[in-house]
Amino acid sequence: MLKQNEIIKIKSWCDKTFFQPNNLAIDSFDFNHEADFSLEFSECKEDLRNKLKTFLKISPTKAEMKNTLELEQHEQQKIIKEQEELADREFQNALMKISESNKDEMIKEMYKIPIEYTKSVIGGFHNSFIWLGKQGQGKTTTILNTLKENKSDFVYHNGISTPKALYEFLYENRNEKIIVFDDCAGLINNLYALSIILSALWSFSEKRIVTWNSTRSAIASCPTKYLFNSKIIIIANKIPDSEYSKVVMSRCLVYDVNLDYKQIIKMMSALGDKEVVDYLKQNSSEATKNFDLRLLRKAENFKRYDKTNWKELVKPMLDKDEELEMILNGLSSKEWCEKTNLSRRSYFRKKKEVYTNVYKS
Repeated sequence: MLKQNEIIKIKSWCDKTFFQPNNLAIDSFDFNHEADFSLEFSECKEDLRNKLKTFLKISPTKAEMKNTLELEQHEQQKIIKEQEELADREFQNALMKISESNKDEMIKEMYKIPIEYTKSVIGGFHNSFIWLGKQGQGKTTTILNTLKENKSDFVYHNGISTPKALYEFLYENRNEKIIVFDDCAGLINNLYALSIILSALWSFSEKRIVTWNSTRSAIASCPTKYLFNSKIIIIANKIPDSEYSKVVMSRCLVYDVNLDYKQIIKMMSALGDKEVVDYLKQNSSEATKNFDLRLLRKAENFKRYDKTNWKELVKPMLDKDEELEMILNGLSSKEWCEKTNLSRRSYFRKKKEVYTNVYKS
C-alpha cells in the first residue's frame, strides 16, 4: 500500500510528464480511480504510464516497441516449446500403443516389402528408404513400429520447411541414428535443400559430407561441413515429378503403395472397433472419397464422443464420387456422358482410375 507522500509524488510525476507538456489539466484524468495504490511505487508508476498513453493516445517509442516485440517473440517461443513438448508426449504415447498392439500380423504380411526395406536401413545395408503412398494407409505407424521392435535409435520429424532448418537438424542427429522425415517431400524441389539431402543420402567414397554453401549466410550453431553417419527414411504421399526428385530417388530404396478398397477394409478389420468398421463397410463403396485409416480413427473418436449419435456424425464423411459410382454400377459410356455432361475421354480416364485403384488386386 502506497503512503500519502508517495501518492503525491506519483501524481506530480504524472502531471509533469504527461499533462503539462500537452497543455492539459491533470484533473481531466481520474487519477484516484485509475491509480492502483496497492502496488509498489515503481509498479504503480509503470501501470499509470501505460494507462496514460492510452488515455492521451501517445504512440510508443521505438525502444518500447522493440521491448514489446521482444516480449511477444519470447511468448511465442514459449508457446512453440510447449507445443513441441506436448507433441513429443503424444508421439511417445502413440509408440506405446503401437508396441502394445497384437493385431499387426496382417499388417506385417501386407507390408512385408517396405518392412524389410526398413530393416535393411536399420542394419546399415542401405542409407535411405522412401515410402510413397496415399495418406491414411498406415505407412507412418508401420515404420515406427518396425523401428521400435528393432530397438533402433531414431528421431521423427514432420515439420522441416527450410534448407537452414534441414541442415541444422541433420547436424544435430548426424551420428548413427535413423532419421524419419514424414511429409517433408516438398523440400526436394528446393535446390538448396536438395544439395543437402543428396550429400546426406549418398557418396561414392562412402563418407557422406554435408556442406553448407559458404556464399549463403553462416549458421552459428553448425560448422560449414560435417561428416554424416545417420540413415534417412522419408514417408510421403507423393514426391513432385521433377529432375530433382529423380536424382534423389535414384539414391534410395523406393516403395510405392496404393491399397485398394478391399485391402483398406481388411486393415480396418484388424485394427479398428468392430462396430465402427461394420458401419463403414455397410455405408461405403469403392467410390467413397478419402476412404482410409484416418477415416476409421475419426469415426472411432466420434463414437467415444457420443455413443448414441456417432453414426449420424460419421455419415457426412462417407461422401461418394458420383461419377465413379455410376461406372461401378455398370453405366455405358453413352449413358455416363449423358448423365454427367462430360466427354467420352473423361469417361475412359475415370474408368482407368477404377481399374487402377479398385480392381488392381
